[in-house]
Amino acid sequence: MEAISCGTEPVDSTSTSSLCLSEEAIRFDPASAVSRVFFDNANEQLFSIRSGGVTGVVVKGPNEDRSCSFTMDDKGEILSVKLCPDQSVMAIQRSRKSVEFMNSPQFPEWNRGEYSQACKAKSASIIGFAWTGFGTDIIFVTDQSVEFYEVQPARKCLRYIKLYSMQVNWFIYQPITNYLLVSSGILGNVLHPIYFSGQGMCTRHSKFEVDLPVVPKPPKLCLLDRDVSLCRIYGKSRVVVLRHKGNTSSSRSGAAEIVVYTIDGATPPRKTNILKLEVSGRFAINLIDNLIIVHHQSSKTSQIFDIGLEGHQETNIVYHSPIVAPEVIGCKGDFELYSANWVVFQPNIIIDAKIGLLWRLTLNPERLSHLIRPAERLIDFLLLRKNCQKIILQSMKRIVAEETPLKTIATIMGKIAHIERISEKLVSEVFEPLSDEVDKSYLFGVFVEHIRTKDTICDNLRDAMVANLVDQNKFYQLHQFLQYHILGDSKPIACQLLDLAPRYTPAQQLALDMLYRLGSTHEETIETLLNNGKVISALKVVQAQGNQDTVSARKFLEAAKQTNDPSIFYSVYRFFVQRNITLRNSALFPKGEMCQQYVAHYKTLFGDCLEMLAAERNEV
Repeated sequence: MEAISCGTEPVDSTSTSSLCLSEEAIRFDPASAVSRVFFDNANEQLFSIRSGGVTGVVVKGPNEDRSCSFTMDDKGEILSVKLCPDQSVMAIQRSRKSVEFMNSPQFPEWNRGEYSQACKAKSASIIGFAWTGFGTDIIFVTDQSVEFYEVQPARKCLRYIKLYSMQVNWFIYQPITNYLLVSSGILGNVLHPIYFSGQGMCTRHSKFEVDLPVVPKPPKLCLLDRDVSLCRIYGKSRVVVLRHKGNTSSSRSGAAEIVVYTIDGATPPRKTNILKLEVSGRFAINLIDNLIIVHHQSSKTSQIFDIGLEGHQETNIVYHSPIVAPEVIGCKGDFELYSANWVVFQPNIIIDAKIGLLWRLTLNPERLSHLIRPAERLIDFLLLRKNCQKIILQSMKRIVAEETPLKTIATIMGKIAHIERISEKLVSEVFEPLSDEVDKSYLFGVFVEHIRTKDTICDNLRDAMVANLVDQNKFYQLHQFLQYHILGDSKPIACQLLDLAPRYTPAQQLALDMLYRLGSTHEETIETLLNNGKVISALKVVQAQGNQDTVSARKFLEAAKQTNDPSIFYSVYRFFVQRNITLRNSALFPKGEMCQQYVAHYKTLFGDCLEMLAAERNEV
């Protein structure tokens, strides 16, 4: 695929738009008297064909494997050309009676010679053809029937599979849905869905009739293929129909609308959604991430619809308005936007055949997140988008920073509760950054609304809640949350409570009770405290147990030294010096306790210990 940047000194309007043309465009020879351009929507391949003696064909696809160029004999005007999914066979239509086939040179085991297949009925005319996407199965659509074949390139022939007889005006095939949609009837509004489920397999579903705003007299074809799209939206196949209401005295009643029919198995498709456009004129439709994008040429704007969001419901039909005000497509480069030469293909292809450029339309959900209101609707929208977790967290930070009412916060927390590890992400991306920016009492209310939606509370959320209450000096409320096990138990919180004991006396007992509930023995409790650098708290536990005469001085002195806090080491050292005096009437450590290095460390930090000097003199 050849890609070009959109201009050497590009005019950049992408930063201010939610919809943008891709920064790189695919260039091809513009359509002219000697060059014709075809686009195969199934394979997303663009064919540029130059005629004159020898026909040159340049194929540009989404990657190098689907791009190639070759020449072939000029046998007349080409009406349509498409490669099968594995690129092994090219089908070329030059007449309304047959389709020609040519094996790819990439498969040398097959002779490259051409072969053809005529339609079954001699009086029929082939409107077009489409590869089904399953092997080398192909559909011929004539004005009298739908013919289903399998191309056998090794034998250079086609195997007939099935035929459906019906009068045909036009057809659409969309391999994403695996549906062929055939129009019949004088008005063109009787549509026949045919579903392809695998190689050699298809099923004809019940036909349905599209409502027309006005029936012309005398009757004539008024529903055209350009006004109908086949899409897959939120996991279901949909028929999207643009309905022009015509000119009336009321501009509002004369506005166009889009009707969405949902295909649900073998039952007739039903009208489920109507999109209110509020304008009339020429339109084109793209689909991005389950969003229906409607381009309006005269106003040069695009409307964005999301049928996954709640709308106004009447008699089983949901009416939708655009999720934001009409947007202007952004583009890096000086190109005419919404040109009359634009041709739009599903899901997000825009081609300007006159200047020879193909773009993909892209969506900027981050910018949309600043435009959609209210907050509950914004979160609903983002939850329906792909790869938007980061934007959800950014939006949550904005919502909390604005001190949105807690009733709204409660609703939002219920919506996002299913996101994997959401509590940890909220703490790191929302709560901690805002801890000094929003009212702490309000922030604690946000915590509470979040934990209402969770069966368990993660450690860092629990820590954040405890820290929040401590910062507010709301010790009684903290006591209640812990006593009634709302926050649950954890060793880090127990350590926090032990540190809190000088300011709130009951905290020490709360911590000890918590450690015991966690299944810790006295020894394990002390080890936990030492491992967390809570040496003073560990000594308090030892004193509470009455074991201060038997614990290892070396263990506590080493833990105190590891904290790199001289004040802690001083307190622990003095504790054991006093213990030595009480037990042995001497400040000296027994040689068996191997504490000489800690005595030396104390001297380095604080100089000689007077009790030690006195004890040493007495020994001498």
